[in-house]
Amino acid sequence: MKEEKYNPKNFENEIYKIWEKNFNYKNINYEGNNNFSIIIPPLNINGKLHIGHSLQYYIIDTLIRYNRMIGKKIYNKFGLDHAGIATQIFIEKNNNTKDKSILIKKSILLKKKIKKSILKQIEKLGLLINKDKYRFTLDNHYKYSVSYAFIKMYNDNLIYKDRKMVNWDFKINSAISDLEIENIKTLSKIWYIKYFILKNKEDKIDINKYIIIATTRPETILGDSAVGININDNRFYSLKNNYAVVPIVNRIVPIIFDKSIDILKFTGCIKITPSHDFNDYNIGIKYNLSFINIFDDNGKINNILKIYKNNIKYYENTPNIVSKLDINKAREVIVNELYKLNLIYLVENKYINIPVNSRTMNIIEPIITTQWFLKTKKISENLKELVKNNEIKFYPKKYENIYFKWIDNIKDWCISRQIWWGHKIPVWYDIKNNIYLGYNEKYVRNKYKLGSNIHIYQDKNVLDTWFSSGLWSFVSLGWPNKLNNFKKISPYNIVISGFDIIFFWISRMILLSNLLIKDNLKIPFKEIYLTCIINDKFGNKISKSNNNIINPIDIINGNFKENTKKYYIGSDCLRLNLLSFSNIRNIKLKLDKTIIYRNFCNKIWNASKFIYININSNIYIDFLKYSDSFKEISIYNIWIILEFKKVLLSFNKFINNYRLDLIINLIYNFVWNTFCNYYLEFSKYFLYYSNNELIKEYYINTLFFILNSILKLSHPFIPFITEKIWQFFIKKLNIDKKNIILNEKFPDLNLYEKLLSKNNSNLYKLEYNINFIINLINIIRKIKISINKIYIYLLENSIKILIFDNLNLIKKISKINDIILINDYSYNLILINIDNILINKKLIIYKDKAL
Repeated sequence: MKEEKYNPKNFENEIYKIWEKNFNYKNINYEGNNNFSIIIPPLNINGKLHIGHSLQYYIIDTLIRYNRMIGKKIYNKFGLDHAGIATQIFIEKNNNTKDKSILIKKSILLKKKIKKSILKQIEKLGLLINKDKYRFTLDNHYKYSVSYAFIKMYNDNLIYKDRKMVNWDFKINSAISDLEIENIKTLSKIWYIKYFILKNKEDKIDINKYIIIATTRPETILGDSAVGININDNRFYSLKNNYAVVPIVNRIVPIIFDKSIDILKFTGCIKITPSHDFNDYNIGIKYNLSFINIFDDNGKINNILKIYKNNIKYYENTPNIVSKLDINKAREVIVNELYKLNLIYLVENKYINIPVNSRTMNIIEPIITTQWFLKTKKISENLKELVKNNEIKFYPKKYENIYFKWIDNIKDWCISRQIWWGHKIPVWYDIKNNIYLGYNEKYVRNKYKLGSNIHIYQDKNVLDTWFSSGLWSFVSLGWPNKLNNFKKISPYNIVISGFDIIFFWISRMILLSNLLIKDNLKIPFKEIYLTCIINDKFGNKISKSNNNIINPIDIINGNFKENTKKYYIGSDCLRLNLLSFSNIRNIKLKLDKTIIYRNFCNKIWNASKFIYININSNIYIDFLKYSDSFKEISIYNIWIILEFKKVLLSFNKFINNYRLDLIINLIYNFVWNTFCNYYLEFSKYFLYYSNNELIKEYYINTLFFILNSILKLSHPFIPFITEKIWQFFIKKLNIDKKNIILNEKFPDLNLYEKLLSKNNSNLYKLEYNINFIINLINIIRKIKISINKIYIYLLENSIKILIFDNLNLIKKISKINDIILINDYSYNLILINIDNILINKKLIIYKDKAL
């Protein structure tokens, strides 16, 4: 180590191989309660591990290392998610074919490629996850488990098929979850349109009798089945029991009054289109209105309008001018026709929210279609109680409110999707639409005794990706048929995830556990640690659509603009940077902080090198036993042990609340300031200038002991550098060469308390005195720039002995030529004008008048 400079590029690969050789997850017996189990979010197969994943994976690895060092048996499960819609979009975009069998093969090849790439990234990041226990959400056991879950919940009357309104993306021709919708603020036109009023259906239209209705969707006029007004809006009281005439189609529809209609929105009168708006859908059910579907399967205007009412379907011709037009063209044609009919009263330009699919950015249309749904309302209170009763805890606690909001607004979950990539719904039909459930056709025929002469076919839909992902916490443990690990591990201790998928994943794991798992294993995990959203330095969300995805390997390699000196940064420095803001909700990623943390690692390296050079094989490994021989230990040695004890006390408090950001600051300040800037300098003074060999021995042993403690304390947060330094020392001291720092015990508070209890010093007074000396050194360092001789006038006798005994040390560490102690003020001296010159009103510092 003597000649080496800090460059993690020279040792990261070597260290990871040492970990792989000396630490593995094989043959661990998970019986008992001494386990630490952590859920690793499965990564999507349509992309590599990016900077946001890195934050989560660094947290996971940090907790794994810490819990390993405090004696826990570690369990985790690494895997990949098939990522239904996202993968399908990616595959279709990059392959010029519509053949589903070819596209599925391409998806499987993509999974293999991405797995290989992600495993390389994991090694580069230094993550100790269990790669041998790899799972894929479309592997054979997972397929079986998903089908089992569906069939069980169907038989428990929790899953049903119904015709309801869903969010529809016409570009991919599939339903999507309302949680996957993003509202984009867009400048749009608002058309104010005249609707003629009739007292009776048989009356003739009077062009002077009309109401004004504002809409951003004039093309949906074709589906209007009522006009709505708030029941308390007295402006329109006279219109009760009247009718309106829908423009273009001349359909006569009722005017209804309902308290849900917003009086203050536009004119207070709204068009009600039950088949193409969620609010209107609810009103349509309430007032038994006609449901008119205006779109065909391709998102174009139907040539014949399908009308549903009272379980009867009938038809109405679509005006020829809009038949088979796409939505935008139909809007243009209808607006032109309204102008011709003199029915446009006013047009405004306003910013409105347009709902889009967050994955495809396609505009979403509410339509009514037949889908599979999972009942959720009855169990919602149970889900809330789990958190209220602290059976499941959120970190940070503020995120509980997002979870509660989801529960308060919970609706039956549409679990079916009309895509080709995913878990096929385990339902078969015959020609009479009888339903059969099973894992495959052979199973269905055997179970229901269906001969080969009976034609059956499988449901064409697949399950929502989040349905299979929501089973991860227990399927990854072998449920439902391999329960050995499941019974030992479940529930997991903790799950780490981004707060933006509380609805998608976290909540649904809790939901599905409660619906499928019995007894005390109903909760999937005890704690939830939610991470922030990482934005770029301009505050923009890091995403593919913003073209600002950051590969963490690029940062590790030093390939970023802020790295002007082109350092190799290393994984440890990136880890410190990301963990340092792990408790912030929205982060502006500042890559220049990695340079700051590289300097920090360099500081540890150089301090370790100094100690390495000065120790020999006679060093005492058991410091507690060695301390028995201390006859008169220096106050500085006692002080550093006391300071480290304080660090440990704070560490224990922070780790219990997963405040990794505060731990980073704690370690940084202790190492940089307390240990390197002061204790190391104190030690150098005694090692270089003391004639007492025993004193030197005390210092070098204490230095090694505190460095040893720092390495263990810091290892979960900077694993590569701490392991490399550890390896240097065990080789020099001929300690077990197979030993790795990860197998060492984490610093125990009791050890430092025992060490301090052996000393009879007044620890409060000792700490006060050392801090006094440090303050004095800091002030002298500030003023020595312009002068090299100072005079100290001591105001209090109690401080005289302290300063006198440590005067040479103060001079050496302050790097000032001369300090003269005086008993009174001399007219040849002047007071130095500097902040905090009066240290606790104990002394005053002067300089020569000539200076």
